[in-house]
Amino acid sequence: MEALKSWAMVVTGTVILGSVCEVLMPDGNLKKFVRVTLGILLVFSIAKPLVTISDRDFMIGEIKQSRIMASDYTRMLDDENKFQIIKSYKKNLNEKIEKAIKEKDANAVVEVKTDVETENEKNFGEIKSVTVVVTGGADGDFSGSVYSALDEFGVRSKDVDIKYIRQRGG
Repeated sequence: MEALKSWAMVVTGTVILGSVCEVLMPDGNLKKFVRVTLGILLVFSIAKPLVTISDRDFMIGEIKQSRIMASDYTRMLDDENKFQIIKSYKKNLNEKIEKAIKEKDANAVVEVKTDVETENEKNFGEIKSVTVVVTGGADGDFSGSVYSALDEFGVRSKDVDIKYIRQRGG
């Protein structure tokens, strides 16, 4: 409202100034130039609020763009947080599976790597596959202990890959 009053005062002042100048100017060629100059001044004083409105619209456009960028950044952060949560979940799951295998066979020296569902929200976190690396000089076959332990986690035997790494010692 205050801006409207200010704008009206500028336009009124310009009209009054133009009228006074026109009355004070003598007739002749110079009077034409004064009228054109005052007309241009009046057009600029009327158009000034329109330019201000245009600037505000531009700023609103910038704000909208900033919101879109913030949304993308938030989504990116969500992806990063999701990645960290999945990483932590896998680590915890690997440790639990290793512990379960060692409970089945105390001589087992294993390292577990799991792959879990991350794309399908319905099955999110479900174990897709497990790789068990058995190391050490033990002569036994740990596959029975591995399958038995993984069965407790709902992992099918076809989704399990057991690798044996025998250490040569002497």
